[in-house]
Amino acid sequence: MGYIPELIDYVLRKGMDGITANEGGLFLVDRDNQELVLRLAFGRGDGKSREGHRLKLGEGIAGRTASEDRTIVIHEVQEKSSLNYVAGKKEKSILCVPLKSGVKLIGVGYLATDMHHDFNEEGISSWTAAAETAVQLLILEDIYAGRNDSVEADYINRTRSNLLMLVTHEIRAPLTVIKEGISLICDGIITEKLKDGERLSFLEALRHEVDRLSRLIQNLAGLAKMDLGKTDLIRKSMNIEVLLNDVVELMSRLANKRRISITKDVPSGLPEVPADQDKVMQVIMNLVSNAIKFSHQDGRIIIKAWMEEGFLKICVEDNGMGIPREELPRIFNKLYSLDTSSNRSSDGIGLGLYIARAIIDSHGGKIWAESEMGKGSRFFFTLPQKSELFKRSHEKENPCGR
Repeated sequence: MGYIPELIDYVLRKGMDGITANEGGLFLVDRDNQELVLRLAFGRGDGKSREGHRLKLGEGIAGRTASEDRTIVIHEVQEKSSLNYVAGKKEKSILCVPLKSGVKLIGVGYLATDMHHDFNEEGISSWTAAAETAVQLLILEDIYAGRNDSVEADYINRTRSNLLMLVTHEIRAPLTVIKEGISLICDGIITEKLKDGERLSFLEALRHEVDRLSRLIQNLAGLAKMDLGKTDLIRKSMNIEVLLNDVVELMSRLANKRRISITKDVPSGLPEVPADQDKVMQVIMNLVSNAIKFSHQDGRIIIKAWMEEGFLKICVEDNGMGIPREELPRIFNKLYSLDTSSNRSSDGIGLGLYIARAIIDSHGGKIWAESEMGKGSRFFFTLPQKSELFKRSHEKENPCGR
């Protein structure tokens, strides 16, 4: 993966075109220590010497950007200001943006200038898209380089020959779109020839490709943890109605492009359940994303939730092309990808459902699918309402306790 540093450099330079930044960098979130780590720095002096700098979430401008999950622009920064992000000396304007993978914060990107600079909406969007792409590439580079003995790196080092060509092929498409899109922005074609609404649509398309790249890398890293038995859950009380509202809002933009409607059918007053909300959301968004990919234009997707015998039961239903009966037992297998003559999954490498099953299993639930060719599919999963049910469901599967 030796081409990754060159791609990162190209993407960042294009993303900050038109901004006279003297310094910049990318922080990654270290959730174990609730810190930001400066993973990449460039500009003023030796950027390498600043890499590795750590900030607590909420500390400095970058820390505030992460903890408050919002873009921050500050002018006339004072050298000893408690707001400063690192030990800079001459900054007049600083831009810090939160970097996301879906809805999950993964880092912060910053730019600093010696001259006063008014960061406009288009410049901020361009820098955000470029920085999010670069962060995903940094994560991918770390996986392949085996840095920090991470579980992701351990897995990749043991399976590199099987996955290298597959992953490289899959990331090439979104990277190409992002690269060409940023080039059009920097060449002035987008700014000069498109109206405001069209420019926004173009930037949204770039953001979609960043999200697509994020899903690929997230699934690759998730695969490592699942296979090593390290599915760590952060259980809290989860309100399924609130979660599904977020899913519908996030996925509707993608569905609307194909004139597919997404609705939810959830009775009021459903009890909260103990679950890792981020991971459950990952499962539902994967199921909805699949439903969109395998639905026809003007199709419909319904997300349902209800209680049944002490379990929260969730169903994602579509009226798309359906899945052949003989394929159903294999769709949750690793690296399985449904291939049809009219629509092949182009956003993944057959990991999404495999990871979804591991997540639901780790919660003590079940996941399965029902489908009929030409009529659509229904994917179900359950989550126990109480911890005793979680324990009981595992005891049924493993009565010897081993």
